[in-house]
Amino acid sequence: MASYPVRLVLLSCICPLVFFSALFLFSFISSGLYLFFFFSIVSICCCLLAFTLSHKQTPATPDTSASATTNTEVIPSSSSSSSSPRSGKLTYDVFLSFRGEDTRKNFTDHLYTALWQKGIHTFRDDEELVRGESIAPNLLKAIEESRYVIVVFSPNYADSAWCLDEVAEVADCMKEMGTKVLPVFYHVDPSEVRRQTGEHFGKAFEKHQKRYKKEPNKVQRWKDALFQVGNLSGWHLQDG
Repeated sequence: MASYPVRLVLLSCICPLVFFSALFLFSFISSGLYLFFFFSIVSICCCLLAFTLSHKQTPATPDTSASATTNTEVIPSSSSSSSSPRSGKLTYDVFLSFRGEDTRKNFTDHLYTALWQKGIHTFRDDEELVRGESIAPNLLKAIEESRYVIVVFSPNYADSAWCLDEVAEVADCMKEMGTKVLPVFYHVDPSEVRRQTGEHFGKAFEKHQKRYKKEPNKVQRWKDALFQVGNLSGWHLQDG
């Protein structure tokens, strides 16, 4: 994937800010709508900058096969205990993990569009999966074949066993394959994610403890994954 200059990323984010500021000054949009666009654009700009800078620090490889070889070499021998071996193949630049009802039509949609406009091949479940296919295996495969994963933790993220299975797989790939993970804490506190406490993650896990009473290892795997990913440096967004 091509690397994009930091100046180009900044310019592409500043232009819409100027545009929406002008609309607000001339009273074409309300202050609430302006703040929504402002914080969304700033948040996406931060994600793009981090992705661009971290990608520049990664040595470039001449072709996909060389890249796959590099990633295969970092898999520890303990991964042989997994039910299926990691392929080491890289198909996507970014995998987006998010709770649809929280962010699909706002933050995640803006971020997804911005990444594609920069030529960053991004996987989002509703875009890539063929209708009628078995979804879970395809999602797990897409995570394994992604160079980066952006996890958007939102208020209802932990309510979904599907999302928790995703983040558990992300944590495994981070440990076994060196997958780079960038967390976004969207209207949730990072400590709530790490410790599974508070109004959102705490209550969600109270329900999971009861529902999966006979599968304690499953719930513990989710908790371990949330601690690992939630402990990474990311973005804490409370507005927008």
